[in-house]
Amino acid sequence: MTSPLPPGLIALHGNRTETLTDTVFAWLQQQPLAPLEDEVILVQSNGMAEWFKMAQARSGGVCAATRVELPARFLWRTYRQVLGREQVPAQSPMDKTALTWRLMRHLPDLLAVPGFEPVAGFLRSGEPDRLLQLASRLADLFDQYQVYRPDWLADWSASRDLLVAPGRPSLAVPPDQHWQPLLWRAVLETLDERERSAIRPHIHQRALDALLGGGALAQPVARRVVLFGMTHVPLPVLQTLAALASHAQVLLAIPNPCRFHWADIMDGRELLRMERRRQPLRGGRDLSVLPLADMHAHAHPLLAAWGRQGRDFVRQLDEFDDAQQTQQRFALPRIDLFEDDEEAPEAALLTQVHNRIRDLVPLAEHPARQGDPADRSVVFHVAHSALREVEVLHDQLLHMLAEPRGDMPLQPRDVVVMVPDIDTMTPAIRAVFGQYGRHDARYIPFDIADLSAHASSPLVTALEWLLRLPQQRCRLSELRDLLGVPAVAARLGVALDALPRLTQWMAGAGIRWGLNATQRVDLGLAACGEQNTSAFGLRRMLLGYANGTAGFSGIAPYGEIGGLEAELAGVLASLLHRLEQWRAQAQLPATPLQWAQRGR
Repeated sequence: MTSPLPPGLIALHGNRTETLTDTVFAWLQQQPLAPLEDEVILVQSNGMAEWFKMAQARSGGVCAATRVELPARFLWRTYRQVLGREQVPAQSPMDKTALTWRLMRHLPDLLAVPGFEPVAGFLRSGEPDRLLQLASRLADLFDQYQVYRPDWLADWSASRDLLVAPGRPSLAVPPDQHWQPLLWRAVLETLDERERSAIRPHIHQRALDALLGGGALAQPVARRVVLFGMTHVPLPVLQTLAALASHAQVLLAIPNPCRFHWADIMDGRELLRMERRRQPLRGGRDLSVLPLADMHAHAHPLLAAWGRQGRDFVRQLDEFDDAQQTQQRFALPRIDLFEDDEEAPEAALLTQVHNRIRDLVPLAEHPARQGDPADRSVVFHVAHSALREVEVLHDQLLHMLAEPRGDMPLQPRDVVVMVPDIDTMTPAIRAVFGQYGRHDARYIPFDIADLSAHASSPLVTALEWLLRLPQQRCRLSELRDLLGVPAVAARLGVALDALPRLTQWMAGAGIRWGLNATQRVDLGLAACGEQNTSAFGLRRMLLGYANGTAGFSGIAPYGEIGGLEAELAGVLASLLHRLEQWRAQAQLPATPLQWAQRGR
């Protein structure tokens, strides 16, 4: 027997993640689900998912029976529950991966169609990898359109080449972009009737109609859904959650930096005017009637500069959220969880900035205070490279972790570091944070979240490089990285700790780029000859091992090779032999099954 949960939509706003977290956990404990029933938690990234699980484990002692996932997976599962598995396939035929292969198959046939000149110009170079690159980008683009601009796709499907702009007249598709609606219609023509009905916007509308129609659903949906810590949610997710609120309990924990209505302090405010407004006006002043040029006197500049995406989401949420009705239905004392504490005179600079943004205080109204030289709550560092950035970060964290901070010193698990592109920073992070062993006093436990398969698996990276080998220049650094993949090193029978010596020999023997003269010819660089190729360097190494310093046939030997380590030259010879065999094989067309066999 499951305990009843009152359905409805609860939107909690707060400017501190800790407050939102404590409130959500308290709510889940007060209204528990059945023992074997999963809580459904929606988050914006895998990193946030791990953070939420650890926070729940600290709060309740364990994190169990909790499904923490991204909204897209939840959305498609809900469609299948609402409409039935026979009506909704396990995957959409227009998902990114499926669409990529579909585009690769049909794009070459469209290049002669009028309007496709920009695409044809990109693909006429004869490089086969360009087709995959373009198909992947276009599949990602149309995937985004299905989520954010289904109205555009609906018009394009009906041969109306328009760009709908809410609150403004529709625009015609620019002539240089006319190929996009043509391509969308061409892709739709490759689908049968069942596949067309399974396109995401069509499935979404049918699911909304079923949820709002009041009839029986094909399968039970989750009895409670929690959306936590997201500053941006696509409209289809919001629409689905709002429709689910009549069948389930939907709890939204929304980070909102400001307690007042702040949607009118930046460009685009005329597109977001709605009848309902969640937050009150500061001082009763309606900022929408003031020109944007005067907004510096009424709003905080950081909020205006950095808050556009959050502003759009909060205003979009107001369309579905009735705060007064929510408080009455669930008997909640408050749903706006903004701090009301008095600011201490010695408050840190970061705390002051948070409070000014929370209270929508313009710079002219900031109280004059003498800064504390010891205050390190906001610090800027200038670094000349990504590696140097991470080195500075590591030094600063060591200092913070060693510094006593009252009864609860800072722990590594309390630190979250965010970067714009984690894949590009990963090598520097591993080089700096991984240089010390666990028993070294400078060791800081770390983990890297939200990595792609390319960045998280060296073997995938190596395979991707090998698939592009016919077009590669095979630089010394690329060969070094390939040998550094543990699986490759094990296959060649070389210990990882011996690789620095082999790399030193390769550089000393003059290896710079290219496998051999034949490969340079295939790249159109025959004039470069064989000088400084891998084959050239290998001959110098072997000649140095056999002849010492005596030259042979005009080749200067590399005399550093000797002793038991000389077998490393054999490792290099084996690698180059296999690469040359693979390069010849990779230039031959093959089916996907044959490519899989080659890769293995």
